[in-house]
Amino acid sequence: MSKEIVGGLTGCAAIIVWLQFGFGGLLLALLGGIVGLLVARYLVPNWPAIAQWLTAGKNLFDKER
Repeated sequence: MSKEIVGGLTGCAAIIVWLQFGFGGLLLALLGGIVGLLVARYLVPNWPAIAQWLTAGKNLFDKER
């Protein structure tokens, strides 16, 4: 999809959210979009390293018991 179409659809979605739920709903939708962007950008590509880090921490706690 071209940037113009994505921008237009994003603008329409923002207007619909604003009209339906008000400014607070728009801020909540933007916050959800930012969280989704961060998850897709950083968490998904680095998942093997994150899973290894979490497993190492779990193993450390299991050894102390």
